[in-house]
Amino acid sequence: MNWNALAALSGTIVLLMAVERIELFVDALLKGGRPAKTPVLVVQQGTTPAQHTLRATLADTPEKVRAEGIRPPAIVVIGAVAGLGGVRGLNDS
Repeated sequence: MNWNALAALSGTIVLLMAVERIELFVDALLKGGRPAKTPVLVVQQGTTPAQHTLRATLADTPEKVRAEGIRPPAIVVIGAVAGLGGVRGLNDS
């Protein structure tokens, strides 16, 4: 994976099943030039009654993921869209 090219994109990045290696991915994106203050949204067990969401910046995501005990299944959304509005379970709509 060309992490430098990915980090240089201005759009949204979505990582599936990435929380177990989140330090590696965040480090690669930061080294590639992605701003440390980029918004991140992590959703664990989305669309279920056990859904858990976490908002962070790219720089503090690994620490927060570990502190909150987030495990797979989870998705990680990186980019401006992660900072927009509230998140609710799809079964709430």
